[in-house]
Amino acid sequence: MSSTAVEAHELARPGLASMELSRGLLSGLVKDLEGEALFKTPCSGGNHAAWVMGHIAVSEDYFRSTISGTPSLFSEPWGKLFGINSECVADASKYPSKAELAEALERSRAAFVSWASGLDEAGLRKLLPENLKQFGPDVAGMIAKQAFHEGFHTGQVSVARRAQGMARLF
Repeated sequence: MSSTAVEAHELARPGLASMELSRGLLSGLVKDLEGEALFKTPCSGGNHAAWVMGHIAVSEDYFRSTISGTPSLFSEPWGKLFGINSECVADASKYPSKAELAEALERSRAAFVSWASGLDEAGLRKLLPENLKQFGPDVAGMIAKQAFHEGFHTGQVSVARRAQGMARLF
């Protein structure tokens, strides 16, 4: 468990530790994806690794900024490209570079962890707004669901890798 998770309130620790695990898996799966491999979908309607990277960054930021009432780290075009109900497209020219996506993941995660680690029990037990209730009853539950959300999409990257004949990593 990272030192940040250990320093966080006990209600946030399991979710933050799970987020650390899911990020390690995602990072491992995209590490060697370059060029076309980053934009290869496993099937019609599937998601490629570039979309997953952007979606996770934007999603974490959306939760943090919406619940905390602070500004988003990302521009409106990023929200449209990667936000909820966005659709993955095969055209690589529509997406930021892998380096930009990796940097977005780092920025979003750092902001999310900093915010979540600073919450006290009252902040973690704060009920989510109606439009976010599907992600948990309260902030602590949402942190754990965010880890699941990243893990779910990380599985899509694993399938996209295998569809390209790449070896299983985990």
